Amino acid sequence: MDKIIEMVEKYQIAAFQEGRERRIRVDSSIARTPADVEYVKSHKREIIQYLDAESDRRIAEEEAKNREKYAPLIAKLPIRNITNTPDEMKFRELMSQINYHHFTGREDDGLNLSISAGNSRIRQEASQFCSHELKTEYDYQYTQDARMRVVRTISCPKCQLYIRDEVSEEIEIEKMFS
Repeated sequence: MDKIIEMVEKYQIAAFQEGRERRIRVDSSIARTPADVEYVKSHKREIIQYLDAESDRRIAEEEAKNREKYAPLIAKLPIRNITNTPDEMKFRELMSQINYHHFTGREDDGLNLSISAGNSRIRQEASQFCSHELKTEYDYQYTQDARMRVVRTISCPKCQLYIRDEVSEEIEIEKMFS
């Protein structure tokens, strides 16, 4: 493992996705020895695993820092209790009623709006019977006036449930007029 870390640092190796395959890129401005080239070629899979693990570690560290920094705002987010009675048959039956037609003429905008509204009602009813695969994401931002803001999105890819909550720091008026 030490040799892999040494090679990654020495040659500034980076991993990238090309189609379905993971590849590595080596800084071409650094002179390479034939032995190092062979080592990198023969240990490509381990290098990619190391780089991916390092990337995951850095992301987790940053998430932990943000969680700590934005903890007071996260506590202010509303509690979302998403309750339903999962019924796969009823869910599939409702989702099969969704209309996928799309009209392209200028005068067809009303038809497209009507279809979209109908589909939205169907999805809303179907979400009551979905066995949700909920995914919660936090986005840590700043407002235009430099206050901290947290945006939480809760989504389900099956029924397209999407809930967005946003909380930002309060404006401190005393500081504005001091």
